[in-house]
Amino acid sequence: MSELRPDRLWPVLLVLSLLLAGAVYMEVSVEGRGETLRRVQIVAAEADTISDGDGEDDGEEGAQALSLGAAVSDEHARARTLARRRQLDEAVALYEAILKAQPGAARVRGELGYWLREAGQSERGLAELEKAWGTAQDDPWVGLSLGRARMRGGDMAGAERALRETLLLRPGYGPARISLGAVLRRQGKLEDSVAVLREAAAYGSNEERARGGVALGRSLLKLGDLPGAREAFEQAIHRAPALVELRVSAARALVAAEGPELRRQGVSLLEDASLLAPESASIRGALGRAYEKIGKKREAKGAYAKALELDPAYAYVRRRMIRLALDQGELPVARLHADYLLESGPDAPEHHFLAGLVAAEGDRYDDARAHLREALDRASGDYPEAWYNLGLSERRAGRPAEAIAAYKEAVALRPDYARAYNNMALAQQEAEDPKGAEASLRRAIELDPGYSGARFNLASLLSKSERYEEAVETYRELLRAEPANSKAALNLGVTLGRAGRAEEAVKVYRALLERRPRYTAARHNLGLAQEDAGDLAGALVTFELVFEMDPERTRALRKVASLQAALGRDALAIGSYREYLEREPNSERARLELAALLRRQGDRAGCAQEAARVLRSDPEDATALNLAQACGPEKK
Repeated sequence: MSELRPDRLWPVLLVLSLLLAGAVYMEVSVEGRGETLRRVQIVAAEADTISDGDGEDDGEEGAQALSLGAAVSDEHARARTLARRRQLDEAVALYEAILKAQPGAARVRGELGYWLREAGQSERGLAELEKAWGTAQDDPWVGLSLGRARMRGGDMAGAERALRETLLLRPGYGPARISLGAVLRRQGKLEDSVAVLREAAAYGSNEERARGGVALGRSLLKLGDLPGAREAFEQAIHRAPALVELRVSAARALVAAEGPELRRQGVSLLEDASLLAPESASIRGALGRAYEKIGKKREAKGAYAKALELDPAYAYVRRRMIRLALDQGELPVARLHADYLLESGPDAPEHHFLAGLVAAEGDRYDDARAHLREALDRASGDYPEAWYNLGLSERRAGRPAEAIAAYKEAVALRPDYARAYNNMALAQQEAEDPKGAEASLRRAIELDPGYSGARFNLASLLSKSERYEEAVETYRELLRAEPANSKAALNLGVTLGRAGRAEEAVKVYRALLERRPRYTAARHNLGLAQEDAGDLAGALVTFELVFEMDPERTRALRKVASLQAALGRDALAIGSYREYLEREPNSERARLELAALLRRQGDRAGCAQEAARVLRSDPEDATALNLAQACGPEKK
């Protein structure tokens, strides 16, 4: 689509939205049997703090939505002017004054509702629009505004009803038809949406048909008709090449789609748009997000930096910069942007929310809790993401009971919040409530059957509870869905070993190592499984290879020494023990194993010397006392 570049420059403003919700990280720990028989196991899959969506166009028509006709009075005209200048507090006050004098002015009430929503007073704005439509159902603009307000509030059935009533009143009203198509798309009624939007793309001026064409392309894309979507986008851009916002809308749909080729096409359209409107901060912001989607983080940061150069107060871009900085470990950069947002918009719950994320990432949990609670206070508690992240902060600060309470608030507000159930389960495990943890994990999986992190944690919980058969089957279910999940394969091997099925564990580890030959944790566990299965020679070869691959893994050298001794290769074992003790001189168990081996070899002096070194640090060690006595000077 990049060939559809016009030669003239047309700047445009595009308002982007951010939905906070996404990335998963793994916590790693080691579980073992004593000092040497230690199996590496991945023990928790905790959903991370924040992910971002980009919303979906809802049929808003930019300036068309504000084509309101003649004002009813000079005060009305002044209220409109104030509103367009974004002096919304003054505009709302003036609208309210006009309505006191003319309570039956439905158009004025409708505009008040519209601007109240723009000012963030969504519920009150919707109520005013409902009143306006109830008293003046002959005004299609009020019906359109009500339909859009219901759509943004999630009432798709109500939105569809208002928009259909509007179209009965004025069948050729393009903005209402486009909004109806968007509502049908969001309800999953894709074929109906396409039918409605084909009409929108077929009638009206070139600009109206172009807007309808972009909306049609979005629905065709959802329907899976990629050629049809491309054609709709191309025709729309061809009809109105000067409307850069159409190019951006098409690009956002392509970038949000699955598939690298579609995303690259979306990026190309946004690059075109940035050339056509070089002074548009919003287009630079959209381009930055698109670069992120295709993995070009350096280019994304550049686009965001340009957007902030054009508009330093661009909060969306600063939020994205915070996310990038946190992902890349650039905590001072994230804090800088968070501080700016707090200073410029101290009343915005989201700004305190982001400041809380930054504080938590820096292990400043008191600050994190304070910011997140401030976000909740300013949102009157209706902020499930803030409760969720408060739970994360409480848990990382070692306060599982407080974390559980926060997660319960999150799922009360959002019953389908699978990630919150998953992380609540981790806190419940820490609070020694395995039954509660299991119930939370099963709820997370019920809500999202493809949630591998929750299934992973359930399997781990079952294994720790010695319900090995259930754990094995749960890991296998996960691996059937994700055959390349190395962590699940590793833990499956651990669980099989715990269940006494060492030969099966060996097979699992070998299959894993075929895919990842340098996965030293899996190779280490393979050696343990071989030993459990009685293959001491094979285990020795495995641990020698582990130590060769990773000389810092001294546990492998310890296993080499003990296996050499078990196989009767005493001279080699003595050398391996001495090398190990040079690296780990405080390992008393290894020193006593060496002492016993020296005794077996007839080196009584060496045996007594090693036993004496242990007794210097622990005079009551029974094994060392016995060896010291047995290896002491022979009585004549």
